[in-house]
Amino acid sequence: PDISKGYLDLIQNRTKEKRYSFDHVYAPGCSNTDVYKNISPTVLGVVQGLNVTVFAYGSTGSGKTYTMVGSRNDPGLMVLSFRTIFDQIKKDDSSDTFEVSCSYLEVYNEVIYDLLEKSSGHLELREDPEHGIIVAGLRRIKV
Repeated sequence: PDISKGYLDLIQNRTKEKRYSFDHVYAPGCSNTDVYKNISPTVLGVVQGLNVTVFAYGSTGSGKTYTMVGSRNDPGLMVLSFRTIFDQIKKDDSSDTFEVSCSYLEVYNEVIYDLLEKSSGHLELREDPEHGIIVAGLRRIKV
């Protein structure tokens, strides 16, 4: 808050103050691989049957799409995650079978969009008794 303002101004403007905490902060020149090092242990849980969500949050133009998709020289978190998952499946010597599927959604102005199904329109969060909180109608594709 602007401490140069009087007490009454501070109280009246308190809703404008926002505080955030971060698990990690990255320098401007870091690569997607640098970011991925912090989430890779979570992604490894997929091979043990865990559902994993990788969520990029930020304002328009902040680099969310680049962080998730990346480029040929700096692959994004989705590409790096799939590499890890398929490398782990390839190394698995058990008799387990694996099915890998994914969804790709965007939350924009509190509206959910399916990025794999452009004609889906707005989607809704619902509570499923068997699966917990889900995005109703979200397309899921086998990878």
